[in-house]
Amino acid sequence: MNIHPVFISYARDASREQALALHRALGGRTAFLDTDSVALGERFQEVLVNALFNARVVVIFAEPHYFTRWYCLLEFRIARTPFLRAVERPGATAKDKEDALRGLVVALPPRGVDPMMERFPPLVSARNWPSVGDIEAIAALVEAELAANPPTLRERYASAAEADAARSFLLEATRLPPPLRIGNVPFVPQVGLPKTIAEAFVGRADDLWRIHDLLWTERGDPATAAGLTGAIEATGGFGKTRLALEYLYRFGPRHFRGGLFWINAELDAELQLYAVLRALNPGAPEIDVVRQGPGGVPGAVAHAIRARPGDASTPLFVVDNVPEPQPDEPPKPLETWCPVLGEVPVLVTSRTRVAMGEGGGVVTLPIETLDSASAVDLLTTETGRDPLETAEWIEIAEWVGRLPLALEVLNRLLRSGEMTPRALLDLSREERPSAAIDEAMELLRHVVPAGALRGITEAFSASYNLLTPEEQYAARLIAWMAPEPVPTFVIEAFGPEIFPPGVRTKLRSRSFVTEVRDGSAAFFGTMHRVLADFIRAQSRATAEEVQVVSVLLTRLMEAAQGQGTDGSVLVRACAPLAASLFGNWTAALTDGNSFSEACVFANEAGVTLWRCGHPALAGDLFASVTSVSARRLGEEHPTTLAAMHNLALMRRDRGDHAGAQELQDRVLEASRRILGDEHPDTLTAMNNLALVRRARGDLAGAQQLQERVLEAGRRIFGEKHPVTLTAMGNLASTRSKRGDHAGAQELEERVLEVMRHMLGEEHPDTLTAMNNLALTRSDRGDHAGAQELQERVLDARRRILGEEHPATLTAMSNLAYTRSARGDHAGVQELQERVLEASRRILGEKHPDTLTAMSNLAATRSDRGDHAGAQELQERVLETRRRMLGEEHPDTLTAMSNLASMRSDRGDHAGAQELQERVLEARRRILGEEHPDTLTAMNNLAFTQSARGDHAGAQELLERVLEARRRILGEEHPDTLFTIGNLASLRSDRGDHAEAQGTLERVRDAMRRILGRRSRLR
Repeated sequence: MNIHPVFISYARDASREQALALHRALGGRTAFLDTDSVALGERFQEVLVNALFNARVVVIFAEPHYFTRWYCLLEFRIARTPFLRAVERPGATAKDKEDALRGLVVALPPRGVDPMMERFPPLVSARNWPSVGDIEAIAALVEAELAANPPTLRERYASAAEADAARSFLLEATRLPPPLRIGNVPFVPQVGLPKTIAEAFVGRADDLWRIHDLLWTERGDPATAAGLTGAIEATGGFGKTRLALEYLYRFGPRHFRGGLFWINAELDAELQLYAVLRALNPGAPEIDVVRQGPGGVPGAVAHAIRARPGDASTPLFVVDNVPEPQPDEPPKPLETWCPVLGEVPVLVTSRTRVAMGEGGGVVTLPIETLDSASAVDLLTTETGRDPLETAEWIEIAEWVGRLPLALEVLNRLLRSGEMTPRALLDLSREERPSAAIDEAMELLRHVVPAGALRGITEAFSASYNLLTPEEQYAARLIAWMAPEPVPTFVIEAFGPEIFPPGVRTKLRSRSFVTEVRDGSAAFFGTMHRVLADFIRAQSRATAEEVQVVSVLLTRLMEAAQGQGTDGSVLVRACAPLAASLFGNWTAALTDGNSFSEACVFANEAGVTLWRCGHPALAGDLFASVTSVSARRLGEEHPTTLAAMHNLALMRRDRGDHAGAQELQDRVLEASRRILGDEHPDTLTAMNNLALVRRARGDLAGAQQLQERVLEAGRRIFGEKHPVTLTAMGNLASTRSKRGDHAGAQELEERVLEVMRHMLGEEHPDTLTAMNNLALTRSDRGDHAGAQELQERVLDARRRILGEEHPATLTAMSNLAYTRSARGDHAGVQELQERVLEASRRILGEKHPDTLTAMSNLAATRSDRGDHAGAQELQERVLETRRRMLGEEHPDTLTAMSNLASMRSDRGDHAGAQELQERVLEARRRILGEEHPDTLTAMNNLAFTQSARGDHAGAQELLERVLEARRRILGEEHPDTLFTIGNLASLRSDRGDHAEAQGTLERVRDAMRRILGRRSRLR
């Protein structure tokens, strides 16, 4: 091996010509240059590293590019390390520091002294160095340094062990590609992912190559080949996630520019896949819209990837922590997290064998613990090796089974100075049986290698026990939320008494908490699941600690309600923590009462998520509570039934009435059998089932249930009890929908009378009862009486809540509706414009209340002849509803129907018919042929067909509507009478004037008798 006394360190793309010139000036035998001094067949990395350590003079071309190149930074780090060690060594003299820097020559950028020099120690930066272009001056300096016969770089290290450690580190680093900038590659998630650990990633170069060989090399031509799937499989603490992360950071940006998509298999798959969709297509519609499409969100992602041009770059999916299936449940297929399995490269991490997907088999990539040399490298990163012999360091590494997680914890413990290497060695040789360690061992038995179980547990224990009690407490609180990244605002909410700056710093510096990839410091960090399992086992006050965390998360989420977009984002950030806390909490408990408390917390968190616009996350929590509670407490336990009830309500609000009814039927059946027909919980279940039936169009079935609830409420609680009054109000609403406005008004007047007497004239519940009665009076044609009540409601809400409170705006909107019925369209428009302006400013353009206000104003503009302005507003409503709710959501279909009406008013009957046919087709399929909304859609389409001259088609539709309404609602229901009148008018248009006129007179007489007013037939 040739020994070169000079090593030239330079950035190839910036200083190549100058480096070659210096190499020629010094002579090939004197200076090592990586492009000329490595013989064919030699191992490049080893030759380069040996040349650096054997050099007596190191020349650094310190131009700006130098400090952005991976190899240059490694060479610079090794060259300056002896000086760092001298500075850190107690008692080091000025001469010791100068000797550590001997033989270092720096060449500056052409403009002379440069900010680059700030990167060098003062002893270097203060000297007058030549420019990179002055090769003669650089060569002269090198010759002068060589004449003084300085020690080699290896000799400048304090000991052979230190030099060997540095050489080993550099050799390992040169085997790995450096981490790369993600840049403009589509990337999910943008924040919350752990950072690369750069050069601290040791011993896995071959494993990285195995992954790349499978996912890239074996694949062949990326444009035509299928995608292979590799599964990194090992128990906890082996570094599966870290290996996958480093592969993504080091190989991803160069080879998979079609997208880097990291999916946490323990979190909601649909939401993460939707983020993938938005990364691929920033203009993708809202998630509820995508759900309605073919295949839902997974189908949309698959379509977006398959629709790429043939020459598009390949994306990479990483599916981390594929969970073990629950007992008696099959494992989830990998398509759950990657809908294009077998078409793109996929890397999976799992503790167990993963499922075989339809896209082909999964190639197992088992990983082992680190080899001894790499384990010692990781254990001694940035620490001195001198106190122990190499064999003793290996002994410590073997004590913890060479497990990367345990080695990292011990490394941070040594670096903190709280334990010496000798003390750690002594600890590894002790037998320390204790109840705490035995308990922790039992907890970790199934997630870490059995042979290293005691050593790993004792290593964790040693590091944990050197924390102060305050630091231990803070670590346990984080462990209850692990392994999800904890946002900084959550840590701050605990307060400085629990998380002062010193505690935060200690938990990070000792690797209890790992930083995540996020430039905004939005996250404090994340705790490894195995370490979190150990730390939770140290708790002797589980109930108190989970109470602290659950109360804090509940308070944060509840406080965010009503704060608009910012509040919704905050609640969304808390959702994974709530889910993790629930899982960790229930896994740690055996007491039924405490378990119920955990379920109550998760249910409340789900309700908050639901209210803040995150129904998918809420549904996940409700489903999780239902599943876990059914398994732990039984299908009919009150806690299980409560979760099932919440899940049903969420399904109902999202339009899944069939799914909601299936759950409510189960809740009611169980409540009846366990609690009896007249228990309050049974009556609540009965009422909820009635509401679902009413939403599905089964008005008769809903009314039957509600009458039973009201009868029981009156008998058990009395006429004035809130349960009875609620039942009365619900029954009134159903009677009104069935056309029994007189019966509805009688009930609502009774409710209002009791509310006034018990709560006062201006209590919110009294005002709500007053508003309900006003709407019923308006339905009966008593618009003057309705307006009087609504004006009193509006006046009270303005005075109590303010002009722009949502309840005030609702009252204003209701008053506008009644004024419209009285023909005051100018006054109506003035009110509606004020409502819309306030809603836009307070709630935002896309809030449901704003869209309702926009639709109402559109209807009034149409009534006043401004059909163009009305259509413009209604088109905006429909576009927003489609994007936020989906094509077939009930609110979207209503907006579509309203737009069709406005198009018809403008004479665009063809455009109106196209929309109405889509509405009718969707309502038939979703609600059934005889649902009230389906019949209304059929009726509207009939009018448009008639306007286009298709009288026969219109008559056929109206006859089907009439037949259904007669059977469902009865002969004298207003909707039935309207249909009879409309059919008669249509027959008149077709020439049957005499019979039509008689029918119309009979209908008008019936309407006068039922509603007490002359009704305008449409």
